Amino acid sequence: MRWMIRAIVAVVWLLPFLAAAGDDPLFDWMGLKNPILSLPDRMLKDQAVAIRGGYFYLFASTRSEGPEPADAACFFRTPDFKEFERLESPGLTVTFGATVRGPASPDLVRRGDDWFIVFQAGPKEYFRRLYYSSSADLVSWSPAAAINPGMKPRQRQIDGALAFEAGHWILGYKGGQSFYVTRSKGPELDGRWERPVRASAGGEWAENFQFIKIEGRWRMVATARGSKNLLAGQYTGNHDPFIYEMDGDGSELADWARWKNRTALEVPGEDWNRVMKANSGYLCDWREYDGHFYLFYAGANDGERFAGRGHAMIGVARSLDLVTWRLPGQAD
Repeated sequence: MRWMIRAIVAVVWLLPFLAAAGDDPLFDWMGLKNPILSLPDRMLKDQAVAIRGGYFYLFASTRSEGPEPADAACFFRTPDFKEFERLESPGLTVTFGATVRGPASPDLVRRGDDWFIVFQAGPKEYFRRLYYSSSADLVSWSPAAAINPGMKPRQRQIDGALAFEAGHWILGYKGGQSFYVTRSKGPELDGRWERPVRASAGGEWAENFQFIKIEGRWRMVATARGSKNLLAGQYTGNHDPFIYEMDGDGSELADWARWKNRTALEVPGEDWNRVMKANSGYLCDWREYDGHFYLFYAGANDGERFAGRGHAMIGVARSLDLVTWRLPGQAD
């Protein structure tokens, strides 16, 4: 009996600590505040985020002032989204003559023990192509290579998104102002692809794509035009996050070209993102850790700086159901 009483007392004593850990096992959500990341001399948007070994890794477009993008060859690591470490890897750079470009509009995919990143780079704004690299630890990256050298050589290609399904890689991207998808001919990223097909994001314009499997079904997150956001500029207002359902199971290339049931991810606005509220949303399914989806997005209070993109910063919201979104410091 005595040992049972001691056990009960021990459990009761531990309950507050267990409850606290269950509320926020990843990081201190209640003590966090948006924007979580900003730079004084660069805008940040088009972010992709991954978790590994107790750290979160954030990759993003890091455009400087001026007519050309000049993205920095850097990315960020943080244990708590409060303190960030700036990292660099030569593999995430592409050289064009004397010009070196870093990764812009990145997308991350994990396959087995390795991570793959696809990003855009180019010597000029109007001529940007897609490149990829791989890593076992999200820190050291293999030398970047053109992901599909055979794609239309004169077409501007941006906003790449990768997925792996049924023994093939899927690549989605924006060519000109249209959405395209293609599929690798085998299980490796070796430059052999099927002929790209034009895709439909619910019949509407979209960009900045992400493929994500949720409960066994493929979804797509993309930036599209809503009806409730502010109209401030070409690149800032009316660029909102939406989630789509695949019209198929992903076993055929045609499935990746058909997306339906466009649904807005309604993130609340704050004082720091009154002009551009939630551009380039990136969804992380971290329910296995704490039961939440996390949406990372870019916001700004201007639409003039950085070639009309605004001085964008990164924010985050989370949800239990992809419907109701809470900001940092807000309980469910």
